[in-house]
Amino acid sequence: MGNRGRIAKTALLLMLLSSAALLVASPATANAHYTKQQVVSYAKALDVAKLDPTLTSQRLDQWLQSGPAHLYKITWEMSDCDLKGSDDPTYVGPLCVKIRLGRDHAGGWILIRVGTFRDGIKGTPTVDLVFLGSENVDNNPMSNKLSDVPRLLDEASSLKAPSND
Repeated sequence: MGNRGRIAKTALLLMLLSSAALLVASPATANAHYTKQQVVSYAKALDVAKLDPTLTSQRLDQWLQSGPAHLYKITWEMSDCDLKGSDDPTYVGPLCVKIRLGRDHAGGWILIRVGTFRDGIKGTPTVDLVFLGSENVDNNPMSNKLSDVPRLLDEASSLKAPSND
């Protein structure tokens, strides 16, 4: 095969690989003008009083760590709000921050909706779900109020797994 043949073959291969990369690219982040770090930083700085008017103004990250929840373990990640996508091409997936947390024998997560994957951080942030529980317990407490976190952690910590007697 001559030089021209190899160049043409290489060009075709590159074109095919580029096309495949476009097909594999996630539609949720294809138009994203934000990073995971920006979304998480935004959520950490949210005022808890804006998420739950019964709370006194304080940054969310500080409230979780040194406020009434006194959490030992906190991890932050960008999320699709734990929803499954849709085959509908007009579907716009929600953008959340999932905060995994733990204290004593209890743990769980908080989902805070901060926008959409298409538009990024947009609109008023809201608490979608507070889920806290203990292992091997079927009836774990849930809420959509941030102010319930300390109480739910206490309840979850006191829950005992059913005995096998």
